[in-house]
Amino acid sequence: LSEAVRPRVQALVTCGMWPSVGAAVMEIPAGGGRLLRSLETLDRLASRWPAPGKRPVEPLVDSLLPHVRAALTEGFTALDRDITSHALEGNDSTVFQPLRPPTLLYCDGVVTLWRFVNDALDAPLSLGVPVDIVVQPFLEFVGEVLQRTQRRLLRPCEQHAPFKIVPRVAQAVAELAKNEYDVDSDDDAGLSGNEGEATRRKKGKKSKFWRLNSSIKSQAEEVAMKNMIIDADLLEVDHRVTAPPIQEVSVRLSSLGFCLAELDGIYNKLFKAVNSGDDSDVPTLRHNDARRQICVELPELQDFMRERCGHSLAKYLAQRLVFFELRQDLFERLYFTPESAVAGADRPGSTAATPLAGGTETVGMSFLVDSGPASSSCLSLEAMLARWQDGLLSIVARTPTALLVPFVVELGTQLANAWTFVVLDYLRRAKLDRAASLLDDDLEALKRMLAALMQEARRHVTAKAQTPGGPGSVRPSLIGLSVGDCDEGSKRLEEVLKVAQALVLKVHTGTAEELARFAGRVCGEFGAAGGETPAVGSSDVMGQQDRGWSVENGSKSPREPEVAKKGGIKIGGIRVGGGSTRGRSASP
Repeated sequence: LSEAVRPRVQALVTCGMWPSVGAAVMEIPAGGGRLLRSLETLDRLASRWPAPGKRPVEPLVDSLLPHVRAALTEGFTALDRDITSHALEGNDSTVFQPLRPPTLLYCDGVVTLWRFVNDALDAPLSLGVPVDIVVQPFLEFVGEVLQRTQRRLLRPCEQHAPFKIVPRVAQAVAELAKNEYDVDSDDDAGLSGNEGEATRRKKGKKSKFWRLNSSIKSQAEEVAMKNMIIDADLLEVDHRVTAPPIQEVSVRLSSLGFCLAELDGIYNKLFKAVNSGDDSDVPTLRHNDARRQICVELPELQDFMRERCGHSLAKYLAQRLVFFELRQDLFERLYFTPESAVAGADRPGSTAATPLAGGTETVGMSFLVDSGPASSSCLSLEAMLARWQDGLLSIVARTPTALLVPFVVELGTQLANAWTFVVLDYLRRAKLDRAASLLDDDLEALKRMLAALMQEARRHVTAKAQTPGGPGSVRPSLIGLSVGDCDEGSKRLEEVLKVAQALVLKVHTGTAEELARFAGRVCGEFGAAGGETPAVGSSDVMGQQDRGWSVENGSKSPREPEVAKKGGIKIGGIRVGGGSTRGRSASP
């Protein structure tokens, strides 16, 4: 039967009834899908009961396969050219509007885009074309659509270190975490010989450091009404980076989450169709290739959208919130006490009942709002976080589930790193003064804030954490959020907090001069705009440290740590407390 049908199938092409490759109009003729399915069934029968004494011959479907794939490719290309390539065209402020806030924050254009993508898959399947033939040209079409969508949802200026201060902060905090520094002892009297010579060299270096530090301090004191960190020039940002409002960025992030959900749906649809159309007794090479493409190439497209696009945009949003939207509070007002207020203030944090200027002007989204005026002449981190907590939690609640933990970890990491950097900067300039008494409460407030962010993420944990990944295997779902994902994020935030805790303990164990030398060694080795360093919080930086507390249990840190040994205690790579019988060099 198979041999009797073969000449008739070949005649369809030679007589032009089935458009061949290179024809003016490439399409699958009416009834062509049903014919392909019937030929595939006949091929299976011929493979199951082959003619005795004859070698296996080419399957009947293969006679039409090049022409079918060419027709499908032509159809997908025309659809992309005429419709899907225009789905997200237009002005950003017009295109990226939430579809139905506050529940549906993705834009209407991305919904239209994926409606046509799904229709492109359903059309040949509804005509009866075997799914194993459709998979390859369809995945090529989806790849083109995703490349264009990625360029539309993630701007080039948001991808590579858009904030110059971030690498500098990351370098300083990473240096603080990986190096063991002792607070220097000034008690060098009584040393003689080689020890005395070493001490004199140290003091010579120390004097050079203090001359440099004095010069830096004189420049910083030019601005009397706000704090001016030494690296203030790195806080300047290209206007193009922060031009879109926060609402637009949030809509783009939600649209990426919608893309990931649609990709997951296409994966499940194709995987189910291939398995249902295959015959386990007589499997075909085309079905195996189609299954491999679904299980390998489609996840690669999903990872491309999630890692390169989704994580990059979540990282940009987190960094923007910390280093631009909260820039004034963190880098200009935190712990700063105007000279006129110093004499009349009994303690840092005394109330002045004056609102913080610019509380909401720099914020571009309605749900990121200042929840109250500043009530102290010396703004503490605890007060700052109390004012901004509701807005930050609101942004977390609106983040797509697939990108939730990466966003929370990046936001918590950058917030902790920025605070650590500000404290180091005050120590370098010997200007922390009475604000040092606020650090313990601020550390606890930071722990509570990071715990609240992760707790908000845990509210979105889904039951669907895995999807089929092949015969007898599963793979993690791109749209599900598991408890394990949240636990891993909590561990990374704990590692970040350990460095901040170690710095607070050190502040309580050294004099202003000792702490200035310490902060100078940590921060003074780097150029102003060095290369990007992975933020503290990765497992390779702090993974070997013992954890004495959890980011979500809010345990108290000691205000006056006991030093049981002469050498002090070591936390987060920093040795805290204890006397030093041999002085350390004041320069790195």
